[in-house]
Amino acid sequence: MALFAITSGSQGCLYLANGKTQEVRFESSPPGAQVVVNGIQYGQTPTQVTLSRCQNYTVVVDKTGYRSGDVFLSRTAHGTDYLILFVDSLLIIPGLVDGYNCSQTSLDPNPVVVQLSSDSGSPAPPKPPNAPDLMPNQ
Repeated sequence: MALFAITSGSQGCLYLANGKTQEVRFESSPPGAQVVVNGIQYGQTPTQVTLSRCQNYTVVVDKTGYRSGDVFLSRTAHGTDYLILFVDSLLIIPGLVDGYNCSQTSLDPNPVVVQLSSDSGSPAPPKPPNAPDLMPNQ
């Protein structure tokens, strides 16, 4: 009954849980690199940026003396979101709300961690622990 009360309102379940924006963290090794998302500069690593869940993004992480790193930030759906999305779609209006607001997706990877290589060919300092391997431009 509680699930029905939540989902039958004017908002979808995922919109209430996720919202239409997402905080994405950007890190680099070495730190202090410029973060440019879809051509807009957002500061230096480490930083956190609020982005819409409704689109994919191209991220460039750049620091003088290092090769820039490009990362594609994409919209994806995860585990329990599929179940909630299914329930929302049965109730029609909440499903439409979640679809319109893109709250059924998350931006991945998050955090975005880039290991920059020196222009001279020597490697940058070690990457932060548990950081995925994202290759800089060659």
